[in-house]
Amino acid sequence: MAGNVERSPHFDVVLVSNGFQNEYEVGFANGLAGCGLRPALVCSDNLPLGRLADGVTAVNLRRSQRSDRSPWRKAANILRYWWALHTTLRRQTARTVHVIGLFTLRKPVIDLIEAVAFRLAARRFVLTVHNLLPHDAHSRLNRWVFGLLYRLPHALVVHTERMREQLQQQFGIPAQRIVVMEHGIDRLLPREANDSGWLTRQLALPAGRPVMLFFGGIGLYKGLDQLTDALLHADRDDRQPILVVAGSCHNPELRLTLQSSLGRLVAQGRARWVDGFISDDDVPAYFHGADVLVMPYRHIDQSGVLFMAISAGLPIVATDVGSLAHYVPLSGGRIVSRGDMAGLLNAVADVVSADSDAQRRERICKAGRFLWVNTTRAVLPAYQLRQ
Repeated sequence: MAGNVERSPHFDVVLVSNGFQNEYEVGFANGLAGCGLRPALVCSDNLPLGRLADGVTAVNLRRSQRSDRSPWRKAANILRYWWALHTTLRRQTARTVHVIGLFTLRKPVIDLIEAVAFRLAARRFVLTVHNLLPHDAHSRLNRWVFGLLYRLPHALVVHTERMREQLQQQFGIPAQRIVVMEHGIDRLLPREANDSGWLTRQLALPAGRPVMLFFGGIGLYKGLDQLTDALLHADRDDRQPILVVAGSCHNPELRLTLQSSLGRLVAQGRARWVDGFISDDDVPAYFHGADVLVMPYRHIDQSGVLFMAISAGLPIVATDVGSLAHYVPLSGGRIVSRGDMAGLLNAVADVVSADSDAQRRERICKAGRFLWVNTTRAVLPAYQLRQ
C-alpha cells in the first residue's frame, strides 16, 4: 500500500534522505518502484505519504521535525534516530543503503563519521553527491574531509557529467565508482485555466503584473541579495515584473541584509516575501502563478528547483554556474554571466514578453524524458541486486 509505515526486512534498497527535499525523496523512491524495485524510504512526519507509489515503504524513523523543540529533545531524537536506523539496517536482508539526500547534522566531520557507519552497516553503500562541497563552506578543511568521505561509498551518484569530471580531477575518485544519473521529475505540472489566479489572490499581487519567482531556502550562494540591490537601483516601471520570494533565510547576517533591501521593495509594492515553509500542496501554484523563475546564483553544482520549473513549463533565467546552462535552454529561458544582475533583469523582460501558454504546454510534454522512472534506471547497476 502506498505510504505504508512499517518495518519490513524485505527491501531491495533503503533510501536515507534526512529531509533533503520532499519532491526529491518522493520522486526518487517512486522512480525505483516504477523500475520494479522495493525501496524503503526513511522519513519523518513531514513526508507527504499520499504521494508515494505502490511498492514504496515509508519507514518513519525521524518522527517530528518541529523547529520549536527544545535542544535536548532534538539531541535525544537524533540519538534515537541513529539507533533505530542502524537497527533497521541490521534486520533487513538486502542491506543496501543509498543516502540520496544529506547527512543528519550537516557538519563535515560528523558527516564523515556517519559515512563510516554506513559503510560498516551496509553490504552496498551508495551516496548521491548533490554538491561537491557544502554551500558557502569551501574551506580547506571541508575539502580534506570530503576527500576522505568520497572514498567510503561503493558508488557515488552525480547528476551531471561536469560533476563526474570534478570528482575525478579534484578528489581522485576512479571513474568506475561514479554513476551519472540525470536529475528527475516526479510529476508533470500542466497549468489549468484558473491556476495562475491563485497566487495573485493569495499574495494580493497587482492584476496583470508579470511575476518573477525566487523559490527555496535562501543562502548567500543563491545571490538574492545581488538581485534585490539591482532592483532597487533599476528604473521603476509599473510594467516591470514583481518579485515573489518564497523561502526562509537562516543566515543571520544575510537575513538582516534582505530585511533591508527586500523590505524596501515590498514597501514599494515591487516584491512579496513569503518567509516560511511552502506546503507540498501549494508548491505547484507558485510555479503556475509565475511568469519566470529567477536563479541569480553565485555558485551551485545542480538544482532541484530548476527541475520543478521544467516540470511546470516555466521559463528560467539563471546565471552561468554549475550545470544550469545545460538545462535552462530547455525551459525556454536564458543564461547570463555570473553576477550580471542588469543582464538578468533584461533577460527576464525578454523572456516574459516572448513566452506563451502554448509554449509552456509544449515544454511540459518534452519534460517527460526527465521522469524519475526513466532517470533512475542508470543507478540500478550500482545496487548489484540479484533479480
